[in-house]
Amino acid sequence: MSDPGTTYRTREEIQNMRSSNDAIQGLKSKLLEWGIVKESELKDIDKAARKKVDNEVAEAEKSPERDHRLFLGSSDV
Repeated sequence: MSDPGTTYRTREEIQNMRSSNDAIQGLKSKLLEWGIVKESELKDIDKAARKKVDNEVAEAEKSPERDHRLFLGSSDV
């Protein structure tokens, strides 16, 4: 879906598109359908991923703010 959904799509169309075309949800559904993984295992994977992201965000927030001018190569930007 290339547009933000505010131009000509109804709210229902947007919700339907997001729920039916979500690649991660699609993969989860297929893995369950094929019997490769159990729902509880997917939940454990989700929890572990969220925990890792939360830990990384916490670590980043503790880091000192960088002077971005050093990375731009010029302060005239």
